[in-house]
Amino acid sequence: MTNTLITLIDWTFIAISVASLGAWIWMLSRYFQSGIQPVQPRSRPEPIWTLAEFFLMFGLWMVCTAAAAVTAQRYWGPADDSTSMSAELEKAGSMPQSVESLTAVSVAIAIANIVVVICMMVHMGLTDKHSLSRSGLLPKWDDVRLGLLGSFLILPPVLWLATLLQNFVEYEHKVFDLIESNPVPSVFWAMALSVVAVTPIVEEFMFRMLLQGGCDRVVRRSPGASGRESLAQDDLTAPDQISANEIAGWSWWPVVISSLAFSMLHLGQGAAPIALFFFALAVGYLYRQTGRLWPCIIVHLVLNGISLSGFILQVLSKGEAS
Repeated sequence: MTNTLITLIDWTFIAISVASLGAWIWMLSRYFQSGIQPVQPRSRPEPIWTLAEFFLMFGLWMVCTAAAAVTAQRYWGPADDSTSMSAELEKAGSMPQSVESLTAVSVAIAIANIVVVICMMVHMGLTDKHSLSRSGLLPKWDDVRLGLLGSFLILPPVLWLATLLQNFVEYEHKVFDLIESNPVPSVFWAMALSVVAVTPIVEEFMFRMLLQGGCDRVVRRSPGASGRESLAQDDLTAPDQISANEIAGWSWWPVVISSLAFSMLHLGQGAAPIALFFFALAVGYLYRQTGRLWPCIIVHLVLNGISLSGFILQVLSKGEAS
């Protein structure tokens, strides 16, 4: 039954990939003939946050997720009353040794991630009342449409690239290896909460909005960088609208920097960082053109959902075969 479902999904994905390729050919031909971009730049308020918010969130994220993992493994890991404190800390800093411990760690990290995002939103709101209203965090129906369309265009080439790279560098993920050895429903639900529901929001908030948006602000307020030498002398707290024409002429290095940082976060997973770098470039382009975070979150959510679903089906297929 599982193998039949996998075959059906594979053929569906091939059909979607063909349709996506046709859409890419149409968009590129339109761009080279008329200069019409796949996503037109949209005017929006200038971000108030700076790179300081990114480094603050990154540090807070590192500390809180590590503390959550330590706590979860301390109370839900393998019981050993004779373990010394140094050995306990060393064990907590490593990968969970059991599926039960992994389940607890996944839930704990998801909760820590939510707390970090809430803390950053409170901090930004207290720092400047305009921050949240200008961040694109409040979802709109157009964000959903753009996110689903972006998933249709971005994910097929990224997934095909990842599949191609696996032929040269085997994908490595110790968490998945542990789950394969003892697949239980609880760990799948915990992974879905952490990887699919929470991680896309946290990572897009941190890398796209704070890092890429902060870099955009640096470029825009550098004298001569955007042809507006007087902008660096303006009141930094005053609302300032960015025109679509100005966005069209922005530098691409903020997109590249945020994409590199995002891909490096996944080092140690075989060739996955290469495919994720190109994924981040595409999502970074989407954020650059629109200034909206939710389309990026939706594309990221769909990618993680597909990856986790494929892994679960693979595990179930192996279980049926054995």
